[in-house]
Amino acid sequence: MNRILTRHFLGTFLLILFTNLCIAQEKFYLLGNNAFNSVEEWKGENGNSLRWQKATNTTTRTFPEGNDIIVLSSSGEAKFGSKLNINFDLNQISSLLEVDFKKYDATLYLGKSGKANLKLTTNNIHLKITTEENSSLIIRDELNLSQGTGGNDELDISGYVFIQKQLVLKNSGINIYVREAGHLEINSFFESENGGKIYIMVCGKLTIDSDLSIKGQFEINTCDGTESCGEINIGGDFNYKCDGSENNSITGCGNINAGTCTECVSHGQINFCDDLDLPVELVYFKGQKTVNGHLLLWETASELNSSHFDVEVSSDRMNWEKISTIQAAGNSNVTLKYQYLDAIESGLYYRLAQYDLDGAVEYFGIVSFNGNNTDFSVTVYPTKITNDQQLKVEVQNANETYPVVGVLYNTNGVLLSHDIIVEQPSGSDIGTFTLPPLQSGMFILKVSNGINTEAVKLILE
Repeated sequence: MNRILTRHFLGTFLLILFTNLCIAQEKFYLLGNNAFNSVEEWKGENGNSLRWQKATNTTTRTFPEGNDIIVLSSSGEAKFGSKLNINFDLNQISSLLEVDFKKYDATLYLGKSGKANLKLTTNNIHLKITTEENSSLIIRDELNLSQGTGGNDELDISGYVFIQKQLVLKNSGINIYVREAGHLEINSFFESENGGKIYIMVCGKLTIDSDLSIKGQFEINTCDGTESCGEINIGGDFNYKCDGSENNSITGCGNINAGTCTECVSHGQINFCDDLDLPVELVYFKGQKTVNGHLLLWETASELNSSHFDVEVSSDRMNWEKISTIQAAGNSNVTLKYQYLDAIESGLYYRLAQYDLDGAVEYFGIVSFNGNNTDFSVTVYPTKITNDQQLKVEVQNANETYPVVGVLYNTNGVLLSHDIIVEQPSGSDIGTFTLPPLQSGMFILKVSNGINTEAVKLILE
C-alpha cells in the first residue's frame, strides 16, 4: 500500500511540476553572438558573465532552461545576437528548449562537441544551420521554412541531424550540404511547395523516410568522388514537375534509391528516373526442405537495372558466405520466378543479396530451416484435377510472418510451378492455387509457410 501511495504521490508531483514549468515558460534574448562551450558558460557561473536577457520578469531564472524560448535577435535591437553557437551537450540543461529565429541571417551552429534537442520556429527569415563532425542535433516536430526575400536557406551538415517530422519549404529555396561524415535524416516527407531552387549536395548520407516532392527547380549532386560518393535513400517516391526545364539536374558518383519516380514521357521533357536506383520489387522469398536439399524460391514483380542475386548462407545469422550467383533480368515489368537448390544444405539460414548494374546492393530474407511447427496443416481440394484448374487450399495454424506458398512437382521431383496462395496469413486461411497445363499423371503440391511444409498428391486422369 505504501508503495502504491508513494508512486501516486510521485506521479502527481511530477505532473504538477511539469504543468508549472509550462506555465512559467520564459523568453530569453541572446546578448551578442556568443559561443557556449560548457554548462557553466550557459548559466553564467564560475566567473563566466551572464549572456542572457529576459523578455519579462515572469520568473527568477537568469538563463534558459526547461521549455523556455531562446529568441535570436529582435527587430531594431542591435545588441541582441543572431547566432547561437553550441559546443557542449545542451541536453544537460534541457531537451525541451525552443529557438525562435526572428532576424534575417539567423544562425544555429553546433561545434564538434555540440549536442542539442530543439524546437525551431522560423518565419520569413534567412536561416542557416551548420553542424560540425561528431555533433548531434534533433529538431523536434517539423521544420517549416518560409523566406520572403533574399538568398536560399542553408543546411550545412557534417554531424548527425534528425528532423522528427517533415521538412517543408514555402516560397523558399534551400541549399543542403551533407558532408562526407554527415547524415541528415528526415523522419517524414521533404516537400518544396514553390519558390526558389533546391540545391542538394550529398557526400555523406541523406535519408528521407517518406516522399521527396519538388515543384520548382532542383539540382542534386551525390558528390564527384573528391570527398566520397554520397547516398540518398528516399523511403517513398521521388516526385518532381515535368516541365522540360534544363535547369534541373542529377549528377555525381553516388546512389539515389527511391520507391517510385515521376516518369516524364512527353516530348521535350527530361526524365530523371534513369538517374535513380529503383529497387527490385520482391514478391516473396521462401525456403522449402526437400529430399534433394534446401530449395529457395523467390519472385519479383518488377526489376530495373538489376544485375544478379547472390545466395548467401549462415549458421548463426551473423556470418554470411556466398554460395551461388543467379543472373537477374536487368529490366522487367512482369513477374519473374527464380529458384536455387542447395543440395548439400550448407547452413540453417539463407538470404538474398540483390545487386544493381551500378553495384548497389539490397538484402532480402532471412529464410530459416531451423526447427518445425507440427501444428501446421493443409487441406487441398479437389485432388483429382484437370488442366488449368484452380484448387482451393485450406491452411490451419499458419505463421503470420510468412506468406503461404505452393510449389508443384512431378513424380521425378521436377519443379513445374510455384505461386503465393495466401500473401498475409491470419492463422487459418483459404486460398487458391492455379495449375499450369499438365499431362496426365501424378503430381505433388507442396504448401509451405516459413519452414513448415505439407505435401498433397494430385492426380490428372
